[in-house]
Amino acid sequence: MSTLFVFRLVWGLTRHWSQAADTFDNDSALSILYINKAYKPSALEPGGWFEMQDIVIPYRSDDGTLEPDSPLGRLGGLFRDASHALKRPMDVAVQYRGMMGKAGFTNLVEREFKWPLNTWPKDRRYKEIGAWTFQNYNLGLEGLTLALFTRALNWTSEETLAYCAERRLVVYGQKPEK
Repeated sequence: MSTLFVFRLVWGLTRHWSQAADTFDNDSALSILYINKAYKPSALEPGGWFEMQDIVIPYRSDDGTLEPDSPLGRLGGLFRDASHALKRPMDVAVQYRGMMGKAGFTNLVEREFKWPLNTWPKDRRYKEIGAWTFQNYNLGLEGLTLALFTRALNWTSEETLAYCAERRLVVYGQKPEK
């Protein structure tokens, strides 16, 4: 997705697109809130394609072992609760297909991708994706949580930063040789 499109998409969600130059024939969006505002006759060429991508919140594991009360499970729940309190829900990815259908899109295809958050996978490709995702979360956790938790959950900055620090805790050990 180009930087130009991101700017135009964000601008278009709050302003009216009236110029022919603001039409596209193949667009994608990440974490979009209002598909109906993006789908306007002046925003997408007839027959054009629109793709939406997002993470699924609350988080889940492919083997069902991610518990809601685990640190990652709790983080996903807090994202959900805080975003709903601000009326900007982060758990709508599972509704995108229905939203696009309601907005008038046809030939809908939904594909779910496994996206690891760490380097645990044995598969080399997933291990690399997990390493990058872990770095993104590790470096961006405070940015992802600070405004959301202080505004919606009434946490203090200190509480939020302490929570982030706790999420970075790593414990490991070695099984004895004998």
